[in-house]
Amino acid sequence: MKKVLAVILVLVVMFSFLIIGCGKKNNETQGETSDDVKVSDVSTNLNETEIELSDGSSISYGENVSIPEDYPKDEFPIYKNAKIISAMKQNGGFALVFMSKDEVSKIVDYYKKALDDAKILSEVQDGTAFVKMGEIEGYSFMLMIDEDDTDGFKSVVTISLTEGSFGMPAMPEGVMPE
Repeated sequence: MKKVLAVILVLVVMFSFLIIGCGKKNNETQGETSDDVKVSDVSTNLNETEIELSDGSSISYGENVSIPEDYPKDEFPIYKNAKIISAMKQNGGFALVFMSKDEVSKIVDYYKKALDDAKILSEVQDGTAFVKMGEIEGYSFMLMIDEDDTDGFKSVVTISLTEGSFGMPAMPEGVMPE
């Protein structure tokens, strides 16, 4: 559980910096800002807390979180046995964290096939941890998969998608670390 909370905390902090960085200050008199991003709605139920911001960004977390409606499932699919515990959306980008009762190796195999057409910039597997970065269908992505034995689950997966390109060349064939 500590590993999952750490992943969620890191994503929330990263997302917060993105939101803060996108705030515009037009009126700096006495620290007032007229175009800062503000919380526009917070909804909570037993299974999910959702925070919506005035710029259209959203953060959801909990036991059974919904994927944002405009998440590009066709370009970057969600693993079939996923329990989404965190979903964030901002400026056309997305970050998802989910748990699975499947082994890391099974999820890694799934994403290697699902992302076969992607331009791979980096792929590293160290023990059970797997990280893949690349570009697919107008999105840059980072995929992280690792073991996690929280509440009977075996794996935690983090997906980060950003519109646009990293602007880096693909790794040459045969250079990928094993």
